[in-house]
Amino acid sequence: MEIGDYHKDSQKAFVALPKPWIIERALGWLNLYQRLSKGYERSTKAADTIIQITMIHNMFQKIST
Repeated sequence: MEIGDYHKDSQKAFVALPKPWIIERALGWLNLYQRLSKGYERSTKAADTIIQITMIHNMFQKIST
């Protein structure tokens, strides 16, 4: 998930990508799951796996409705 990118001409210029609401919507979906609302995981790999499983579950719910 990328929010922005550095401008090619100057490494200091930050350019935000269009449609920030897509990122906000995805983060809102993740906040619906209690396990992801706090930092329960000890490692970042475990947290990344839980996020992936949550997004897969969310996609299946969106497809089935």
